[in-house]
Amino acid sequence: MSSTLIERPRLIPVQSIQAKPVWMLDPSLVLYLPLWNISGDVFLSQDAYGHTVTRYGATPTGQGGMDFDGTDDYLNCGNSNILRPTSALSIMAWIKPDVSNAAHDIVSSQLGGSSGYYFENNVGQLEFQYMGTSGATRTDTAIL
Repeated sequence: MSSTLIERPRLIPVQSIQAKPVWMLDPSLVLYLPLWNISGDVFLSQDAYGHTVTRYGATPTGQGGMDFDGTDDYLNCGNSNILRPTSALSIMAWIKPDVSNAAHDIVSSQLGGSSGYYFENNVGQLEFQYMGTSGATRTDTAIL
């Protein structure tokens, strides 16, 4: 009579299972900053490009986000060409404005004020503006 050895499946502790980075699911994603998962003043974006990001002034809320004072707090994501699209562009941000009586940038990419784009909370309205290198401008707004 021969005996058969049956191996038991190896159990993996839950702590060692890592979620797939979002960029693995969507390779067209060029910047992903999960602010609830950020530590330190300099870190890498969680996308396929791994942009070096520097935090200036923004502080963790302790509730899974960052608090920007609306004056001089920001994240600098560098000056990569991939962050300056020349065709289609989608921006998604989860914000909780504390004050709506002034304009506050949410995302901006401007090169010397002459070209680029910005997405901002402008006195209770979301505003997106694109400024082309030829001076052409397109602005769209939506009420918060």
